[in-house]
Amino acid sequence: MTDTSAINDVYNKTVQPNMQDHSKDLLKQTQLQVDELVEILQDTTQQAMNRETKLSHLTEISRDMENNADIFKNHTIDIKRKEWWKHMKTKLVFAGLAALVLIIIICSIFL
Repeated sequence: MTDTSAINDVYNKTVQPNMQDHSKDLLKQTQLQVDELVEILQDTTQQAMNRETKLSHLTEISRDMENNADIFKNHTIDIKRKEWWKHMKTKLVFAGLAALVLIIIICSIFL
């Protein structure tokens, strides 16, 4: 048993403390990696939330622009109709004047 007790003494004095130090180092290293991963995940989550906010804002702007485009289109159609009627009225006035002049000329010739 003395051999076993000597081996146990050597183990307890040299191997076990080294194993505990190694375990502590591994634990510290693992904890550092976990902390780093948590930080990366938090940053990624924050960036995703920021992107979502920006996308929501862009969607709002897009809807507003689409609505404004529809309003603009309807307004231009109204203006086009008004201008067409104005042009048509001008043509009718000139046609009426031309007809009146022709009637005056024809009446003056035959009378």
